[in-house]
Amino acid sequence: MYGKSASYHETNAIICSTSKTCPGQSKSDLYAEHIGGGESFRTGLFDRVLMKDNHAVYWNAFTR
Repeated sequence: MYGKSASYHETNAIICSTSKTCPGQSKSDLYAEHIGGGESFRTGLFDRVLMKDNHAVYWNAFTR
């Protein structure tokens, strides 16, 4: 549903899930997301980096 909605409007938006899943259901949650047209943000802490606004504030203070 959401994947079709984003592609319908011809945007570059990608619908991603979070890494939060119910215990013991991560593989089935990722499979459901895949067949629904979404993308996984990451499957573990080793895949990608998430930079949040509070991290950016800390990084700017650190690099000055």
